[in-house]
Amino acid sequence: MRRREHEAAEVRPLPAGERAGVRGRTGDTPTMEAREKPAKAGATASPAPSPQPSPRGGEGVRVARLVAGVDEAGRGPLAGPVAVAAVILDPRRPIRGLDDSKKLSEARRETLHARIVERALAWHVVLVEVEEIDRINILQATLVGMSRALAGLSPGAHEALVDGDRLPRDLPCPGRAIIGGDGSEPAISAASILAKVTRDRHMAMLDALHPGYGFAAHKGYSTPEHLAALRRLGPCPHHRRSFAPVKLLLDQGVLF
Repeated sequence: MRRREHEAAEVRPLPAGERAGVRGRTGDTPTMEAREKPAKAGATASPAPSPQPSPRGGEGVRVARLVAGVDEAGRGPLAGPVAVAAVILDPRRPIRGLDDSKKLSEARRETLHARIVERALAWHVVLVEVEEIDRINILQATLVGMSRALAGLSPGAHEALVDGDRLPRDLPCPGRAIIGGDGSEPAISAASILAKVTRDRHMAMLDALHPGYGFAAHKGYSTPEHLAALRRLGPCPHHRRSFAPVKLLLDQGVLF
């Protein structure tokens, strides 16, 4: 196969502090009696790594226990970052229609994204880029992103509900892993929507920088169109070198 090289288009650097992710809107902590949900079947719990902020406000007022939902988008694609979001919903401002982002249309996700950003007490989205994915593998990159997303919340969470069956070791608060949580826990559903919409928008930007691959359409996943473009053009700098078939092309001498 003929060796090809591609030059990445210039990307204007983001302002300081924005490279790790997208900073979220925060709101005031609601005052109400703290309640904890019982653990669900299939949930995995982690102990608190350090003492957390007390859920008691000033003058003896009891404030709500802040529970964050955490989810990712983009573990499987051959190109682009993995996006991880953490969201603390406001019980005083419920959002109808939250669900696993994969079950929602693009238009519905965009509508819900706007409502989550406007109504949530706190939210934070991070993008873990391909260089880090290739260096530590996609699972570890996802877990690192979860810790970063939670650490970026203000106010911080007293507990994290994480979609899946694994928890990062260095969560900033106690956590529970919930299989299928993106379809059963509203906060995780909200996180899945923020992560998905953020990543889809990022892939549309990469499509403009690297035309020919179809990133805006397939979002970096291993579709027949994407594989054909890889064979025709070779990988670009945003392809994951550690993922087959990208690695196979590199082994055959098709370079960035």
